[in-house]
Amino acid sequence: MAGVLYRLGRLCANRAAVVVAVWIGLVVVVQLLVWGVGAETSNDLSLPGTESQRATDLLASRFPPQQNGSSPVVFHVTKGKITDTANKQAVESRTRRWPRPRTSPRRRTRSPTPPRGW
Repeated sequence: MAGVLYRLGRLCANRAAVVVAVWIGLVVVVQLLVWGVGAETSNDLSLPGTESQRATDLLASRFPPQQNGSSPVVFHVTKGKITDTANKQAVESRTRRWPRPRTSPRRRTRSPTPPRGW
């Protein structure tokens, strides 16, 4: 087996341009197949009898556009609408206290290698 791998490595090293061209050709063929056939995905998952399925069914029946996780937080009010002044203020005061995502790290990263000139 080692001899076969040695010969294959030597062949690839001697004909590097051909090997690169073959790999590029394979990538192009695979991409064309994906475009032609399509990469169809489906979010139709059901787990009968589970709490998550009941929650998904509830969202689908009451809030069709929001099902399948596009609304990660749901607020419920007992009186009036969510857009009423008192309810809106309660929601805004609660969401104001949520941590905001960081867009960049606070600390600067340091390279494990010393700077040039050392």
